[in-house]
Amino acid sequence: MAAIDILEPYNLAGLFEKFNVEVDQPLATYFPVMPNPEAGNTISYDVLAYSRDVAAMNTRDGGPNPVAQIPRGTVTLCAPSVCEEINIPAHTLTNLRAPGEASQRNGEAWVSRNVQNLTRRLVRRIEVLRAQALGMNAANPGFLEFLEPGKVANTLVDLNYDPAHLLLHSASWAVAGTDIIGDLEAGITAIAQDGGKLANTLIVGSNVMAMLRGNDDVMELVTDVEKSQFLLGGGMVRIGGTNIQIMRGVYDGGPGVGLVPYIPANGVCLLASDNSDRMLLECSPTSVHAPEGTRGLFTWRVEGTEIRDGIKVQYEWTGCPVVTNPDEIIADVDVTA
Repeated sequence: MAAIDILEPYNLAGLFEKFNVEVDQPLATYFPVMPNPEAGNTISYDVLAYSRDVAAMNTRDGGPNPVAQIPRGTVTLCAPSVCEEINIPAHTLTNLRAPGEASQRNGEAWVSRNVQNLTRRLVRRIEVLRAQALGMNAANPGFLEFLEPGKVANTLVDLNYDPAHLLLHSASWAVAGTDIIGDLEAGITAIAQDGGKLANTLIVGSNVMAMLRGNDDVMELVTDVEKSQFLLGGGMVRIGGTNIQIMRGVYDGGPGVGLVPYIPANGVCLLASDNSDRMLLECSPTSVHAPEGTRGLFTWRVEGTEIRDGIKVQYEWTGCPVVTNPDEIIADVDVTA
């Protein structure tokens, strides 16, 4: 591959994909990627309300019994969009055009590092959206929230969570005597009754493991070996019939905000691992250069025309995580409140 080939759109797309796979994004497990069926950035989906009804008996020659539709509402939104670029200086491009020299390898490394940075920025934004779709928006639980260009106030999208599914704890989990196991069992029952799913996954914020180690009932359930490992800071694999996933990832919230955890430090999210009602819908790009039918990430390069102009590497992505059955989740952003 000639040195400049690294900047060809198909190779740039390959770099984005390579670095996307390498970046840790644990919440991606719960949102399979799917193309938005419609062009543009409008996403619309039914919020489902599964009943516990059973099929009615009928005679052999009787007509079909009518059954009510299951949607309880519709969510319609304009999916958030990200579009960024980096400028590759002319001297770096000169290095890229010098095969066999150390400067060429340095130039390729410079491009790779900066594409990796763009990829990480995009992945972090999508991971924030995934956490919010799971109800774990610390400021506005059950709402998708983002700031659109040109607007002063954040855009809020109501994801149709039942308020009862935004609270799991009956008392502060920071208190040793709190019945955490009972809270989990009640949550599993509520998800089975309301969402028709078996809740088997508990995503916890960075502070919650310490609460579990300090809980009387939890420690009675583990063996002596597990207790020793647990007290030494090791993770707990299962509790109350659920697999535990600890979320310690953070992102930079900007000036005056600092580092923010994707999942609130005192938060927990109880859900089913079944992804049939969750997805990450990717929309078509705005760019006229994008081939027909493109969805999700689109990369491009723009070459300057002046004597010392460089090349701009650009990308755009539009999409949104979707939960069509929010009753399969119980999200509690602070189990100590």
